[in-house]
Amino acid sequence: GIFEVDPSVVAGVLTDNNDDLSVVYNSGSQGIMVSSSQEITMIIVYNLNGVVVEMLFPMATEAAVSLADYASGMYVVKAVTTTATQTQKIIK
Repeated sequence: GIFEVDPSVVAGVLTDNNDDLSVVYNSGSQGIMVSSSQEITMIIVYNLNGVVVEMLFPMATEAAVSLADYASGMYVVKAVTTTATQTQKIIK
């Protein structure tokens, strides 16, 4: 198949207006907490090969993603609301 990687995700750049969109990793719980004043419509977790390892559609202002079952390494988390998008590199 064709393998495509979104360069903005791999580079870990922030896009759009993300003033109130927060992506925080807690190494103790091995979880990612995403919060926003706007509804979070999608959270995607990629491994460094660009493969989607987790995709959620929380439709809420807060959401948690567990990385406990994934191998140690670097992941890229992309969180999307109705008004903002943020990507964040996470080292597990």
